[in-house]
Amino acid sequence: GLVQVMQTLDVGQIWTSGAIHTTYLFETFLDTIAEQGIPYFEATTGMSIPVGDMQLEVVYVNPAADLNNGSLVLRLDFGAVSFLFTGDAEAEAEQSMVQSAADRLPATVLKVGHHGSYTSSTPAFLAIVQPGIAVYSAGFGNTYGHPHQETITNLLNSGATIYGTDIHGTVIIVSDGQTYQVISERTIPPIVAVQTPVVPTLGVVASPDCTCIPSDNTLPTMTATFRYDPFGPDRDCGDFATQAEAQAFYEASGHRHGLDGDGDGIACESLP
Repeated sequence: GLVQVMQTLDVGQIWTSGAIHTTYLFETFLDTIAEQGIPYFEATTGMSIPVGDMQLEVVYVNPAADLNNGSLVLRLDFGAVSFLFTGDAEAEAEQSMVQSAADRLPATVLKVGHHGSYTSSTPAFLAIVQPGIAVYSAGFGNTYGHPHQETITNLLNSGATIYGTDIHGTVIIVSDGQTYQVISERTIPPIVAVQTPVVPTLGVVASPDCTCIPSDNTLPTMTATFRYDPFGPDRDCGDFATQAEAQAFYEASGHRHGLDGDGDGIACESLP
């Protein structure tokens, strides 16, 4: 899609891993850069890329790897809030980062690798990143089946609250360097594990269109993970052990399942 980006937007710089390919699309990519005279740079691990007053840190790049595992992995620190952008990096790249750059991995927000594929987001990697928010990019009804359930489970087990473009549309994160807000195009609840209640923190203004979380506030301890796909077929109350489990599943699915017979917002009231 980068050719269309260059043909549509005013692009100031191009940064790549330096990997090459034999496809016509890659040739068109290079031709468009040349035709538009866009400054072209190849990144190396450890360097910084200036973006306004901020710096993107190159945590990992390996042009010798396959195209997914050769992805640029970038880090952005903005005060107390940090972001990790993993491109299409898969398990091989994640293992390499765990071994060589573990201190640069913990992040407030994780851009989930490879559209939520099971080939990425390994438990060992997520155990170090410990994201508060995880965002995956996947087309609605895509033929790859992204995101895969294994990835959703791994992210929930890491304690992350999950947003996906197939469900929530465009996801924007706004930060002042101390707190951050997650604003999604569609006002559908994020995917969360069963959690204890969150105590509101002073100084963070709630909004019906965003999830507002202090950057230094640890997410509540997870008490269970979903045993079911929140976006799969309908479930009945007999599938759940407790009302709390059913309620969390019902909310995570965006009230898509038929668990609230009387329509009062409370699912499976018959359960303990």
